[in-house]
Amino acid sequence: MNTAIDGNDPNELDISNVSIQALLDGLVGTHRYYLDLRFPEIRNNLILAWGNLENDLLKVMIRYYDELVECLREHVALEEKTIFACARSLTEKGIRDRKCDEVQLQRNVHEPIMARLIELRRLLIKYYPAHDTHRMNDVILELQSCESVMKMHNKVEEVLLARMVAQLGKDRDDQTEKAVT
Repeated sequence: MNTAIDGNDPNELDISNVSIQALLDGLVGTHRYYLDLRFPEIRNNLILAWGNLENDLLKVMIRYYDELVECLREHVALEEKTIFACARSLTEKGIRDRKCDEVQLQRNVHEPIMARLIELRRLLIKYYPAHDTHRMNDVILELQSCESVMKMHNKVEEVLLARMVAQLGKDRDDQTEKAVT
């Protein structure tokens, strides 16, 4: 995940010295951090900023937020169960499961979640009753920060992880081919 911190483009990184296990651990750690800590905090801050739990508009916003987070949870669970499991199988056991060849990271998989996150931020800006703008500004800035981190995180998954898995699979195939001949 230093890729995101350093601002490097995952397309241009030399992957020969990158540990796929460390990358997977970092990606899973990021999933846990955001799902278990950041998103619940943002939800609480949103409620505090609105100040009135009986507000119908707040109820709609919270429902939209909760649906977004649930969608993200389902996506992460599927990703860890399929893509990450295939990558681990390849690295830990040296086994290239052919069904994993069908599991690919596709760019459009992340787009609906990102669109919902951006839409939530826009809705909050549009409909928030301006009685405590500092707290709502904090919520909006937190959401913008999540957008930025998620964009880079998605790129790391879609580009760097995909490249590493493809290279590792090719290396395993090359080793198997050499052993046969």
